[in-house]
This record gives sequence, C-alpha cells and structure tokens, in this order.
Amino acid sequence: MANTFFNFPEIFSKFNAFHNGENWFTAHSHHFWPDCTEEALTDYWMDSAKLVDEKWNHIFTNKIPKLKKYLAQHLEINSWQNFVFAPNTHELLFRLLTCQEFNRQKKIKVLTTKNEFHSFSRQIKLLEEHHFVEVDALQFSDISNLHDQIESKLITNSYDFIFLSHVFFNLGLTISTELLDLIYEKTKQTSTKVILDAYHSFMALPFSMSKYENHFFYLAGSYKYAAAGEGLCFLFIPHKFQLKPFYSGWFASFSELATEQEKTHYELGASSMSGSTMDYSTLYKLLSVFELYKELNITQHDIHNYVLKLQDKFLAALTNKSLLKKLSSPENPITESIENEFYFHCHEGSLINPPYKTLEQDRAHFLCFRISDNNTCKELHEKLKINKIFTDYRGSHLRFGFGIYQQL
Repeated sequence: MANTFFNFPEIFSKFNAFHNGENWFTAHSHHFWPDCTEEALTDYWMDSAKLVDEKWNHIFTNKIPKLKKYLAQHLEINSWQNFVFAPNTHELLFRLLTCQEFNRQKKIKVLTTKNEFHSFSRQIKLLEEHHFVEVDALQFSDISNLHDQIESKLITNSYDFIFLSHVFFNLGLTISTELLDLIYEKTKQTSTKVILDAYHSFMALPFSMSKYENHFFYLAGSYKYAAAGEGLCFLFIPHKFQLKPFYSGWFASFSELATEQEKTHYELGASSMSGSTMDYSTLYKLLSVFELYKELNITQHDIHNYVLKLQDKFLAALTNKSLLKKLSSPENPITESIENEFYFHCHEGSLINPPYKTLEQDRAHFLCFRISDNNTCKELHEKLKINKIFTDYRGSHLRFGFGIYQQL
C-alpha cells in the first residue's frame, strides 16, 4: 500500500537542521542524505575495526549480494547477479568501451547525442580526437525529434555502442518509452551495446527494466536521487554479453588469485567488468536507504508523486510571482531588482521541460529554464545564492531541482 501522506523531510532531519532558512534546489546534483546514512557510516567503521582484513569476505558475501537484490527489485530485473560496482560512472564507461578493440583502421562506431553528461562526452570526444571512434552525436529540439533522428540512423547504420541519457542533465527531458522500444526492437538481435545513462532518473522516475534486461545496459549511481552520496556507481550487464575489457582490475579474476594462469583470467558474468579495491562505505549508505524505504513502505511512486507536488507548488507561485517572497526570510530579504530580474528570465515560457508537455511518469525531478546567455545565467545563479536560494546551471540553462527532503 502506498505511503501517500508520509512526512519525507522528517527522515532528513540531520541534514535539514544545518540549513534552516535556506532553499536547496540541487537534488539533481547533491541530494541530502537521510539520517540512516550516519549510522551506516558508523557500521562500516565498526565492521572495518572488528573484521580488519576479513571485512572483504563480509562485504562480498553479504553486503554486495544484498544491494544487488535491492537494485534488481527496484528496476524489476530478474538477473540480480548481473550488477557490477565502481567508484564512478567514468570507470565503468571506459571499461565497457575497452571491450572493443581500439583500432584506427576500424573505428568503433557510436551513436549518441550532444547532451550527454561529462563522464561520457569528454571521454568519447578524446577518443574521437585520437581517431579511435566514429561518433554520430545528434542535436535535437525535443524527444519526438530525437526519435525521428535515431529511427533514421538505425535504418542506414549499424553501431558498436548506443549511449543515451534517460533524463538529459542539461535539459530535463526524458526519453520516451516509444523511443526505448524502437531502439530495443532495432538492436536486440545484434551485438550493439545500448547503454542507458540513468543517473538523473534512478530513484526519481518510476521505471522498469523488465522489457529491456536481455539487451540494455543500465548505468547509475548513489550520488543524486539515491541519496547516499558520492563513491558508488553500478552497471547492469545483460546475460547475452560475456565481456573481456582491456581496462581490467584484479577483482575481475578474484576466484583465481591463488592460481597462476598462462592467460589473463576473467570471471564469468558481470564480475568480468570488475575493477579494483574501493571504499565501500557508500554501499553501506545506499543499503541503509533501501532498508529504510522498505521499513517505511515508501515506493518509487510515492517519491515521484511527492516531487511532482513540490514542482506544481513551485510553478503556481512562479506564475503569480509570489515565489521569491515565499523563499525569502527576514534575514535574507529579496530586493525588488532581483525579483524583477528573476521573473523576467524565469517563467513558464522559458521552461525547457514544462510539465504540461510531458507525461506524468516522465517528468524529471528538476526544472530547467533557458536564460538569455551564459553570463546572465551565471549572474542570476549567484544572486539567488546570496539570498540562500541554491540552484545550479549548465551554460545558459538554470536548473531548479526537487527532492523529498524539501517541505511541501
């Protein structure tokens, strides 16, 4: 049964206590952590102290399988064993790319967009500059336009990799189910590796991988809406792929460490994509978040519906120009000049991802306003920050993010 009336900010009381009178619209970047994560960090320290070198056995036989099962349940995936972890998405992405041979005579072919996050866009640009990859990077005006371009590309081309964000970080636009279905149908019988970068949708938008788990890779992490902080990312790997990356860590042959091998050994399944020693404290934190939500019967739909109400309340106040007064405090009064500048730039017409143009289940958890130019956007961001209204920006796009730590 859904937990419709739950007081979400209550479980973030320790983070919120440090920010009275402040407005943190940055959940899409650095989400507040729930109180349970403090105890999880202590648990990690205690396990390290009590178990010393034996903690690795405890982590690998107890903690990691438990988290994999939570992830599989959350994404409606049957193959819970097929997750692999790393400290960041870049490590997982580059490791996946090295499953292909780097050969300038036969370049790796990649289909993507010009709106991907830096972890991917920087690396793929460097590989392109060094003539190892051939990239079709699409520029699009809306998801319908992207659908048409991808459909056209897949008719006339084949690719080694297709890399797309589920929610585009600089636009707040979400890939439609129709587009995912199109890509799946066009590639499911091929060796094309389709990677869905879900960092800006994981534990925000309700989403099921059940239809795609035999072909799509799914990439995400704990830093944003998962509310567990930096340091833990994961990749789901479909059963059909037995990968042997060139960029490989010693965890990828963990079971054979005591045996000398003539050739480099790879574990079977997702473990072949493992790296090396990492700090697993964030794994403890993410486990504690899943366990808290389970204990309180909080579903992904509960979280999504709460955030949509926050957005609707925000937009109503924006429309009647009462928003900044609601967000200000006696200690940080908003001047008339800042109010005028803000409402001149931020209004329904400047929204890149207006809710009325998006299906409810596809609404991203941040609103993205197109400001006239990069400098004006930066200056407006700084002026809001001085008044304890924390946002962020990408180029000329000002982003207001929403999370369940905020009060309705």
